[in-house]
Amino acid sequence: MGVQANAWSEYLVTPWQMQHKLFPRAGAVAEDGWSPKVEGAKDYPGFLARLEPQIRRWKQAGVEVADSAFAVTFATTQSRGVALGAPKVGVTLATQAPFGAIRYTLDGTAPTAKSKLYTGALSVKSGLVVTASSFAPDGAMLAAPRRFDTSREALLTTTNGQLAACPGQSLWLRLPLDADATTNGPAYNINIFDPCQADDHAPLAHAKAVTVSIARIPRNFGLAHDVWTQATHYPTSAHGELVASLGCKEAAAANAKDPKAAHHDPLPGAKVLASWALPDPKTAPQRFDVHAVLPADLAMQDESNVCFQFTSPLSDPLYSVEKVVWSEQGQ
Repeated sequence: MGVQANAWSEYLVTPWQMQHKLFPRAGAVAEDGWSPKVEGAKDYPGFLARLEPQIRRWKQAGVEVADSAFAVTFATTQSRGVALGAPKVGVTLATQAPFGAIRYTLDGTAPTAKSKLYTGALSVKSGLVVTASSFAPDGAMLAAPRRFDTSREALLTTTNGQLAACPGQSLWLRLPLDADATTNGPAYNINIFDPCQADDHAPLAHAKAVTVSIARIPRNFGLAHDVWTQATHYPTSAHGELVASLGCKEAAAANAKDPKAAHHDPLPGAKVLASWALPDPKTAPQRFDVHAVLPADLAMQDESNVCFQFTSPLSDPLYSVEKVVWSEQGQ
């Protein structure tokens, strides 16, 4: 019958965000719709080569086009714990779309078409910042420069986008702080049925304390028949808690056949690292930090998994972890 691509605009609060979600995806929809329906008819490299000048046309017309397909992403070749103890950090660079060339700098400046060409994994002195972007064959920049900080503070920080879903869950939506906002602002990955996020690679052998930044999000959902899929927790304070538990994934696997275990906070077998009472949402700021010194009697290792479970009642707003900062100081 044809092709379509939906944009669920109740989660997009500005025209800029709407265009950012639609372009360049509209080009992919058109390519799919106009390509012959025969084996081998689609040519992805050819599509990317034709898409790049089309993106320039859109931008000249004032359209906001997402550059994420061509944006450089970074990954370390070592675990966080190894990187924290090494004089040099291994870093790999990549883009979603295999088009153009990646160029980078190590002095904090934005790369140009004449900057050093990326050809393989880098080994950079700990503390340096890698700045990189991709470039078209004619030297035009395909995406805004992205930065990767190899400092200890950065390696000890886990941002919202780096957090995973808790066991058996999915982070389905990315929600803004305020659905009625008129300007761009931060947005957060969240599971609206059971707000819980996990740091799968927590560097706990190096951590003595933790600071968690929290964002409060309106619970603006009419869930109809899905209302019964919401998790009900049993808070011990008026507005619930944030509970940080160690080993939640192993505990989930061990309790997979026990339906009663799913109602425990934390799961049987997981160990509580910290618990914070959530403030009254009517008087507390929308974004705030909580801090705790980690238990000294637990043998903790790097690459641990830690779940951050919110137990607020269903009558209260939703919450999301904005970032987690593991500290080597135990004050």
